[in-house]
Amino acid sequence: RECLNRKMDPETAMHTLHYMMSLNGLDDMYATLDLALIDLQDGLLWSWKAGSMSTYIKRGNDFIRIDSKSVPVGFLPSFSVEAKKEELKSGDVLVMMTDGMFQGDVSLEVQEKALYGILDKYGHLKSDEVANRVVNEMERRLQAAGDDRTVLVLKINNVPNEWSSFTHYSKAGSRGTMTEW
Repeated sequence: RECLNRKMDPETAMHTLHYMMSLNGLDDMYATLDLALIDLQDGLLWSWKAGSMSTYIKRGNDFIRIDSKSVPVGFLPSFSVEAKKEELKSGDVLVMMTDGMFQGDVSLEVQEKALYGILDKYGHLKSDEVANRVVNEMERRLQAAGDDRTVLVLKINNVPNEWSSFTHYSKAGSRGTMTEW
């Protein structure tokens, strides 16, 4: 967070964190990292992951999964991270979560199907209510253990400002006229 607050680009910040953890000298010190930057002007999601869970986007009846093969920060002597870009659209529901939400002894397909069902059923609610439903329903359906379970839900909505206007220009002979819509 300190690196990002000092205007360091996300990939450099993640490498800096890796090097700082490596300097600590503890062999078992590592951290998963899931960073998302959203450009609401252009409707783009930039995602950087290091050993973290997939990010899910519900778009209408479809689901998009953003994965990464990167290991946790500090886990190996060398470290690489890649940025993934995904277009966001109005109405999308973005879901990020910690690894405690899914259980290792249940197939990924079954758990994702449960998540998709919860989002289909409760996706119309406010973001915090959807997040609470996901945590509670996944725990109930999968008998989740005592691992940490954190879910972030963000709904993307395109709400034009009241002051926005569209101006249409047309030609009338050699002189231009302006008509506001």
